[in-house]
Amino acid sequence: MTSRATLVESLPAGLFEPPRSGAAAGHSTASALLRLTEAAQETIDLTAMYWSLLHDPQRADEAGFPPGAITALQTEPGRALYHALGSAAARGVRIRIVQSPGFDGLDEVEALTERFPDRVEARTLNMRDWFGGGIMHQKLWLFDRRHFYVGSANMDWRALTQVKELGVVVEDDPPLAEDLLRLYEAWWRFAALEPAPVADVYDPQIGLSRPVPGWSSLLAREGVAQTPSPFADPALAARSSLDDPLPVSWNGAAG
Repeated sequence: MTSRATLVESLPAGLFEPPRSGAAAGHSTASALLRLTEAAQETIDLTAMYWSLLHDPQRADEAGFPPGAITALQTEPGRALYHALGSAAARGVRIRIVQSPGFDGLDEVEALTERFPDRVEARTLNMRDWFGGGIMHQKLWLFDRRHFYVGSANMDWRALTQVKELGVVVEDDPPLAEDLLRLYEAWWRFAALEPAPVADVYDPQIGLSRPVPGWSSLLAREGVAQTPSPFADPALAARSSLDDPLPVSWNGAAG
């Protein structure tokens, strides 16, 4: 089976006229994620900085719009993607989610985990607990361990219809998907750890002192003993590297 790579994007509705026919018509972030979610048969693994796929008129940034204005902003793709996740769980797909704490709660993912407790599992990774600041910002979707999306779109209806976003969808490439799955497994393990930062250590890259995990290389600079890294497991290491690149063939062209 030939592996395929496709650039996908989101364009603000009303500012750009989306393609109505041809290959470009299917290259929107929303249509790609919806199609792959609806086609998933066994697993979906994804990361989310926050959740806002559903329009909520009670949210401060969505309140006060006149009738019809929200409809014109096109919230439907976000709703469709959210419900596709629920439909996937309903047909037996196992869904794992690594997420940041979010801005206004995590009601959407909590609803999924409560509805499908044996199929949807979410772990929250608060980088502040480890480093005194920062967020889990990666946007990664893995489908059936053979298709994936990597890009800039957040789990937000605006990222599908109101914000310029760019990403790539790769399909039918299990070896490369395996490398990304190893990265995902590292996030998954990290999110399961009980936060245990070490007292502030000076970080020369940012010119400030900050808390760090016990396995941080910054501790060695201070002469402090490091704890074993939970990510030293070879099972989490990428199979490919600059010295040993993974051969790929996308859209009929070897690379």
